[in-house]
Amino acid sequence: MEIYPNKSLRKREEEWGRMLELSSIPLQKLGADNLPAGLASGCLCEFEGHRLLLTVGHIFRDENRWGMVVKYIPGKGTELFPFDPMIRLAWVDSDDNKIEDIDLAFVAVPKNKVPLYQEIDENKFSIVSEATRTVHVLDFETSPRMGAWYGFAGDTKPIFEVHGSPPLPLPFILESTTAVVPAIQYIGDEKDMHLFEILGGHPGHEAFHGCSGAPIINEHGSVVALVCSGDLEKNIIKGISLKAYKSTIMAEIASLVA
Repeated sequence: MEIYPNKSLRKREEEWGRMLELSSIPLQKLGADNLPAGLASGCLCEFEGHRLLLTVGHIFRDENRWGMVVKYIPGKGTELFPFDPMIRLAWVDSDDNKIEDIDLAFVAVPKNKVPLYQEIDENKFSIVSEATRTVHVLDFETSPRMGAWYGFAGDTKPIFEVHGSPPLPLPFILESTTAVVPAIQYIGDEKDMHLFEILGGHPGHEAFHGCSGAPIINEHGSVVALVCSGDLEKNIIKGISLKAYKSTIMAEIASLVA
């Protein structure tokens, strides 16, 4: 079935794949020894003059530090921008005295830190090509349409590079491969989560390891949700709705500049 009939399928698939590759921002978790200890994703958005890095809250359940991958520098390694502690959202039930985490987090980042999407020669560790990653315009009004197609991408499959030799320090530099999921179909909601069915079937959770927090976008590049989790048996990807938390995020932004 040709999803995009207005252009040749191959050309539209190439354009769509490129849009997805540039849509997400890779994040790295740093362990106690400052070595990479995990991967996740996020997205950069402009909203009312602020540049925000949005991702999911569950990646911050431990005390490890995280940074936004800016670019790879040959011979030196990966440039990371360690961001301030994330603003994490939660529901407060005053009647039952309970606090329930919302799987959404964000932080303001400087506009001069624009990450690059780079293709790396894995043998020579040299840059083959690079492009600026997308800074989305967030309006909180875009909702997924029943039966419409969406996609996402995130960095997976870490590659380690070693510089120097004993007795010099041996920093390990983490690179990764981008997993592109070009065809998921919106099928409904579950509380604050949008549900998407994967065309071709769920490949297994390992294939998506590192995609948590990646933006789910439509064919125009508008963000409708962030990847949260999946259900292998039901062939579903769950994405948290941004529209549902517009007022909460706006209130938090107002407190930042107050």
